[in-house]
Amino acid sequence: MAHPANQITVGSIVRILEGDIAPVQCLSTTNYARCEECQDEATCGIRLTMADVNIALSTVLDTLTLADMIERSEAARNKIKNVFNFSI
Repeated sequence: MAHPANQITVGSIVRILEGDIAPVQCLSTTNYARCEECQDEATCGIRLTMADVNIALSTVLDTLTLADMIERSEAARNKIKNVFNFSI
């Protein structure tokens, strides 16, 4: 953590702590393994769907920084503090 919080992505932290974030091993870039039951990776419905999930997950994690997370948390706390109870 030698970099400022706005330069450290959540994706980089997850990959350091957990390894590859691919939802199935056949999509992993660092720990690839073919699924035993898979006949054809190019047409596998599960793999094709999980590839979309992998792209979405990577996009979110790789654009979200520690500074963003802190900001979101502070905004949520401030929102809770400013809630008015209008019930009688």
